[in-house]
Amino acid sequence: MPVLTDEMARQMVESEAAVRRLDGLPEESFDAIRDKVLPRWRRNLQQPYFCEFEVFFQGEEGSEEKEEERPKKDYWVFDVHREVVQRHHVAWRKQLFNPAHASGCPVPLRALKKARRTKWMDSAGKPKQMDDEWSLFTEKEERISWWRGITEFSVDAHFLADSTQKAAPKKKRGEGEVFPHEIPAEEWPEWKVQDAEEFKKIVDSGALRILSVEESKQVWARLEAEGKTDRVIPSRMVRRYKPGEGPGAPRVKKSRFCIRGDKDPDILSLSRFAPTVTTSNLQVIFQVAANRRFRGLVGDLKSAFTQSRPLQRSGGPLYCRSFHGSMPGLQEGQLAEIILGCYGLVDAPLNWRLTLTDFIQAELGYKQSSLDPCTYLLFDKDGEDGEEELQGVISVEVDDLLMFGGEKHEKKIQQLQERFTFGKMREIDAQGVDFNGRRLRKVGSDFLIDMQAFVEERLHMVELTPERKKQKKDEVTEEERSQVRSVCGALNWIGREGRPDAAAAASMFSSLMSTMKIEDVLDLNKAVEQLKADAGLSLRIQPIEESRLRWGVISDASWANAKNGKTQAGHMLIAFDCALLDGQRATTNVLHWRSGKLQRTVSSTLAAETQALARGVGDLLWMMVVYEELTTASFQIRDWRKYIGRKGYSAFTKFEETEEVKTALALVDAKSLYDLLIHETTGGSDRRNALDVQALREELAELKGQIRWVEHLEMPADCLTKKLGKVTTLKRLLNEGVFGITEESAALGARLNNRKEYGYNKR
Repeated sequence: MPVLTDEMARQMVESEAAVRRLDGLPEESFDAIRDKVLPRWRRNLQQPYFCEFEVFFQGEEGSEEKEEERPKKDYWVFDVHREVVQRHHVAWRKQLFNPAHASGCPVPLRALKKARRTKWMDSAGKPKQMDDEWSLFTEKEERISWWRGITEFSVDAHFLADSTQKAAPKKKRGEGEVFPHEIPAEEWPEWKVQDAEEFKKIVDSGALRILSVEESKQVWARLEAEGKTDRVIPSRMVRRYKPGEGPGAPRVKKSRFCIRGDKDPDILSLSRFAPTVTTSNLQVIFQVAANRRFRGLVGDLKSAFTQSRPLQRSGGPLYCRSFHGSMPGLQEGQLAEIILGCYGLVDAPLNWRLTLTDFIQAELGYKQSSLDPCTYLLFDKDGEDGEEELQGVISVEVDDLLMFGGEKHEKKIQQLQERFTFGKMREIDAQGVDFNGRRLRKVGSDFLIDMQAFVEERLHMVELTPERKKQKKDEVTEEERSQVRSVCGALNWIGREGRPDAAAAASMFSSLMSTMKIEDVLDLNKAVEQLKADAGLSLRIQPIEESRLRWGVISDASWANAKNGKTQAGHMLIAFDCALLDGQRATTNVLHWRSGKLQRTVSSTLAAETQALARGVGDLLWMMVVYEELTTASFQIRDWRKYIGRKGYSAFTKFEETEEVKTALALVDAKSLYDLLIHETTGGSDRRNALDVQALREELAELKGQIRWVEHLEMPADCLTKKLGKVTTLKRLLNEGVFGITEESAALGARLNNRKEYGYNKR
């Protein structure tokens, strides 16, 4: 530790006195100032590399004194007055620090000057310092002995002044969240009622045990003596405008009491992975439910995390304290012990999931799906001598449940309602019910899934002035890029969950984010406008007699039309009536789709179409196996090959299957690929693609599949490969629920007639 000399003390006191004069404060004696300055200087020497700041946003001025605690991980400090950024290294390291290798820098990296100063203390307590330069492009930094300390960078103030980016990071917010300073004064009485009701609900559930003021003081004293004050976690009241139930419904005010889980002292040792149901599997469940004429229910559990089993923490009990009035009715310094899972704790979702799924399996008798850990199946016999049949399905999406089944299943659901408290339990009917951003309806025997409310209310175009629209070749500003990022996020959600016609636009515009120009923004707005023009477009899942049920994949690709010469490819998976194979217009359901760039750069349209179909066949294989698991009581994952007709499955089973497996169908609009697959050829001069063609031919043989060619104008997957692709055929398929394939010979004859009449083939 450096020695404090008399000269150093005199300089410090004179500096403090000068500051007081500049601030207009009364002058004090030399001894009085020295008594204030020197203890502070010595105290800081005990932990020379730790300096923590608390930031309050506008309208959130701190009303409580923050406890002093030692940081547990590396952190940034931006000293505006000295114009330096520091990285404080709490964890031991060997390499010098490069800001490009860490996240969260409070200023843009381009604002940091090249000079770098590293300060640390060696094992003998002697301070050391190294001055050098850093670079954005350095992959590995110089290694020195193990050290902890500070790395300091000077900031280019002129760059910051001219930059459109802000030096301080913005506070993140959830969907619809409103911060205290944004709430109008006239709304506060209603929000306070919501806050009080929410906190009372949490306390009444037993999730929190409120400590008296005296007991709180005793807990504080004990934790301070044990050095465990970090086991008291701040809480927060999250307020948001929640979307109403159904399109056009008004927003409602919703308060949610949350624990600051990022301050949890046990965070690094907790198991916190909790899966969610897969969208593609969900559509297959709808197909099974439609075929079996099951009744559908949507359940929303009330304060689900507080209904979970008690927390088990090896470090001892956890406590929470009020912050900015997050715990209404408590006095200053009063604590609450956390008994059950609460929103905000990182292990709360997993704790709740284990509580719910243990009851579903152990008490209700459902078995977990091998292919989707969030889906649970109930098999039972319909009669004394009958075979076990599917009686019900439960899909778990955190605290929302989607359930289908018959009478035996509904009796189990009654037991579930007796064990857990539900805020909502509604039947899927013609009026519709919301489930995680989708509206589910049942019209007759058909299930319909749409995202009308989201498209109408939360999907917006990027705002551009008329003058800005004319500057088509200009790059977007950061403000415009922020709007684009928001629109692309919304497109990604609807393109994945319920609108296949949005999938290609979501993928392709997102890839242009860093280089986007105004002309790209105009195209993005056209895509949004096209979606909003038909906001109520629904997926229609109709019942198909199981003996006539067939599976198919429709694939397409647009060669080298994506960024950096990449190829955009897409496919959709369908379930259809076998009459389609005979050239008739037959019942057809779209169950899954995918749009994305091919990972491998290909050299021709043929190679692109081959890769697109190969990717689609892989997804088709998965979907067929998922359906078999949902409908077969004796399903074993190790025997999956027999369910799709693979020869030689006898090695995996004790008996030989004799039943013919249902036919699979693959549709393409690439005549060259169709010709290669139906004829015994080696795949052309491109030997790399020839290997892919042969592998694809074997995959189709294993699926007992056939390849069919459709005219480009009748290709429903065209919109999966282009930003503004044709959607007419896809919309007709979704609206009517039927599809047909023109015989190849008839289609070729029509193309010949077009060439004779017009001199070209219509596209």
